[in-house]
Amino acid sequence: MFSEKDKYQIENHGLTLDKIENQMSLIMSGMPYSNLVKAATISNGILKFKESEVLDFINTFDQNRSKISIVKFVPASGAATRMFKFLHQFLNNYKINEESIQSFAERSNNQELTTFFNGIEKQPFYKDVLQKTTATIPTFNDLSSDAQHLELVKTMLSARGLNFSNYPKGLLPFHKYNNHVTTAFEEHLMEAALYASSNQIADLHFTVSEDHLEKFEKERSLIESRVKEKTQNSFNVSYSFQKKSTDTIALTKDNKIYKDANGDILFRPAGHGALLDNLNELDYDIAFIKNIDKVVTNKHQQNISIYKKLLAGILL
Repeated sequence: MFSEKDKYQIENHGLTLDKIENQMSLIMSGMPYSNLVKAATISNGILKFKESEVLDFINTFDQNRSKISIVKFVPASGAATRMFKFLHQFLNNYKINEESIQSFAERSNNQELTTFFNGIEKQPFYKDVLQKTTATIPTFNDLSSDAQHLELVKTMLSARGLNFSNYPKGLLPFHKYNNHVTTAFEEHLMEAALYASSNQIADLHFTVSEDHLEKFEKERSLIESRVKEKTQNSFNVSYSFQKKSTDTIALTKDNKIYKDANGDILFRPAGHGALLDNLNELDYDIAFIKNIDKVVTNKHQQNISIYKKLLAGILL
């Protein structure tokens, strides 16, 4: 079944033939369904506390946090491709000379597209996209509204523009404030200071793509002084990469290993479960785990920290 080239690529990827065969078997047979027993309810899988109990648990955590080691673990290797799927569909199928964007959205039942364009000027990345587009197209202001929107999307997603499609989600302009725009990366630092710090030092560990590491470090150098001034905390930021040995193969419709035009096996990064190895290599008393794009704006972070500290207090 496997050629010598296949065997070399598999072994060079940190995988074994047995693992690949198991992956193939799993893909062909499908994942088994879970047998649900009953709904989770209060006292049966769900905990409910009185306000006084909540305060006791939070106090337990706050009183002990200077004596324990804490880390915030953030899976951040994902690119933004799926976030802009509806815009890629728009670029691939919209013909400006044949219909309006509104009629296209209605015809293709693309409600996300309508919502996006109705609020595009409120998007945190709008200023950057507009500036880049007008610099590239001097006649931009003379274009029709539909043509302007088309060019803005091209600038956002294309490699010749801002290349947001291939940018890490954690480094995209994410939240817009009065005087500045933040990334999800910055919001994680802000949030960590509230509940994942010990002795005014917050440790954060991001799992990133090797291709994006330099970009994360550049962003950190730009924002760290601002975040430190706001939070009165220092930050230790470390990184790791998802192990290639956790990657998976893909199969064609006739259940053969999918290969690219050069005949090389296509290896795909596995899901978040693959990061258990990275988490297990960290040595801390408590680890808060939160995905890169699960962040809120400043005014909600205090409320988030209450529940995080409650969870840690229960754990302790």
